Amino acid sequence: MYLRPGRIISIAAVCVALGAGVLAGCGGSHTSSAVPSSGGGVLKPQLNGGTGSLGTASTLYVSGQGAVYAYDLTSLTSPPPSPGAAVSPLPLGHTGGYYYQAGGPGGVNASIAGIATNSAGDLVLVQNFTNPQGDGNACQLVYLTARLVSDPRAPDATSVPCDNGTFNNGPPAHTPGTAVGVTFTGPEPGPSATPNPPYVFSDDIDVLMHYQPTGNTNLHGCDTTSSEQYEVDRYQATAGSITTQGAPSCIVLPSPGPSPGPSAGPYNYIAGSTGGNVFLDSTSVTVVDRVNPFGTVTASGTIPAPGPLAVAANSTTSVGYRVVASNSGGVTTIYTFKVVGAALSFTNALGTFTNPIGALAVDNNGTVYVGVNQPGGVTKIKVYGPSKTQATSPDYILLNPVRRPNPSASPAAIITGIAIAQ
Repeated sequence: MYLRPGRIISIAAVCVALGAGVLAGCGGSHTSSAVPSSGGGVLKPQLNGGTGSLGTASTLYVSGQGAVYAYDLTSLTSPPPSPGAAVSPLPLGHTGGYYYQAGGPGGVNASIAGIATNSAGDLVLVQNFTNPQGDGNACQLVYLTARLVSDPRAPDATSVPCDNGTFNNGPPAHTPGTAVGVTFTGPEPGPSATPNPPYVFSDDIDVLMHYQPTGNTNLHGCDTTSSEQYEVDRYQATAGSITTQGAPSCIVLPSPGPSPGPSAGPYNYIAGSTGGNVFLDSTSVTVVDRVNPFGTVTASGTIPAPGPLAVAANSTTSVGYRVVASNSGGVTTIYTFKVVGAALSFTNALGTFTNPIGALAVDNNGTVYVGVNQPGGVTKIKVYGPSKTQATSPDYILLNPVRRPNPSASPAAIITGIAIAQ
């Protein structure tokens, strides 16, 4: 496999959440709970999006319009900034300021659709190419090993095509889908899944894909048809490489919401969970769904409007965190939620934000990272403790996390993803 080098280019603002976390209890179908409500559940330990390993450095990754920027988390919080203070550290990586730059050969434009970290703190990103390549594939997964304390530069990257044609659906390869987002899940049911499956895949990567028919009926999506559809394609990303995963290697997604329509989608946000479950949110409905590895909705919750998702859990303290940003009427409120049986229970609200929220993340301490896109290419990450309720009271603010020479030049700088390696 090879990595396609390139240059900074524009992309649509697509958010991806990182990490993994879920509460036990997953019976029923499409049962919703209104905002706000309360309830309890039993935590299952799971991935957080990178607790790191010996020698790796705690890192905050931010994706922009064609590049990923990295910041040392320790330097942001040690010593702790005064409440609401603005900080502006230099990004880590290349002299141009970016950690990874997207692009393609021969003037083929690329855009980063999402970023996520695995249990070792390694970074995986998914990028789309404006024009499909000769093989018909327009999507690529890129793997970067964790930033080391001894070497803060961007490491060598490896890549593979988003190959749901070969991996999931049989030949011909390279179904022309577009990546919408990426997340890590784990553990994942093995190929011989039963009602109580052995969880054998510790670092699954789930890519939310939008399959777009080309008129060639030999090219089909996860449901084996050539109809437009949204699906989740599954891979293993560990030890510096991305490989295929055992069955089920893709999920045929149901239509979002409690009243399924004739076709699935559109889904726009994804966050990982244990047992191969994922949380999904759509721009067309006001329901967040938890979907199991076989495409069945096992829990749902109603929010005022859809938005980015983020999920994390601290397996040491058995405390989990799940947040969703709801963009409605030009303002955004961020809700914390739990899974209670077949419903999502919303227990806390952080609001309100009057500028667009491009990305959302939560770490395994419950700290919420909000990527705010302001007019004129002004980007900020506002950081809040788990008990905060007022958007005007951040713990601190990271200024201009997307570093461009002229952020206001067209296309204006925007935050499209946040990932954390703690």
